[in-house]
Amino acid sequence: MNTYIQDVAIPIYISLKYDNYFLKFPINPESLRKDIPSNSTTEEIEGIGQISVPKKPNLARITIESFFWQEVNLTPSFMYVTWLERWQKSGKPATLIVTRLNYSMQVTCENFSHWINAGEEEDIYFSLEMQEYRPHRAKKLKSEDNLTLLQKITDIVETNVPPILVDIPKPTRMSINKKSFTTPYVLGELETLSSITKKITSSTTDWKMLYDENKEILGDVFEQSIKIPSGTELKLPDSWINNSSYNIIRSTT
Repeated sequence: MNTYIQDVAIPIYISLKYDNYFLKFPINPESLRKDIPSNSTTEEIEGIGQISVPKKPNLARITIESFFWQEVNLTPSFMYVTWLERWQKSGKPATLIVTRLNYSMQVTCENFSHWINAGEEEDIYFSLEMQEYRPHRAKKLKSEDNLTLLQKITDIVETNVPPILVDIPKPTRMSINKKSFTTPYVLGELETLSSITKKITSSTTDWKMLYDENKEILGDVFEQSIKIPSGTELKLPDSWINNSSYNIIRSTT
């Protein structure tokens, strides 16, 4: 098991944020590497020899190697892994902030790997490689011959699949207790113990019952407001299942 004491005299914090999701790394890495490759080229000029042609630098690359510490009163280490995998799959840029080093830049996830070591099975080690993201927009075409413009549009259509627009009807509003729920309960996006409890029982009062039923999955300490990864299966308390007003159906799979 790793032991770690953060030096409060060195206020360096590393965090990532995209959309409404926020992650603060619990353990500062031993090193944070930022590489900015040069984009300069060399040319040969007769009578002078080689000269350097300076250009704007390439995109920066940032590498972090550290571990997620699994201890009581801390967020379960697997949830950090789930957060980073979800960000990588989204393909969206995130804002990387490193205090004191004045880093505040948009980055994309280029590679994320994680592993466990023998004797330290509760800790999850990881390597995260990010690349600087520069926002860009397509330029508006200037006025030109209609046939030329039509040909450009045709070329774009032939090489890109156009989006399919679907008119989704507005769902019919219904009473919460009339909705059917299955057990095990499979979580959707951005769900917490409180939101699940309220969805089924119309109140957040009994969220602790749901937590006690799923301690092995959620860890030793878990707060009602922490977002649980989507796709997680939770067992519903027997008292909820036997309460006919909650309309809970046992899954046959």
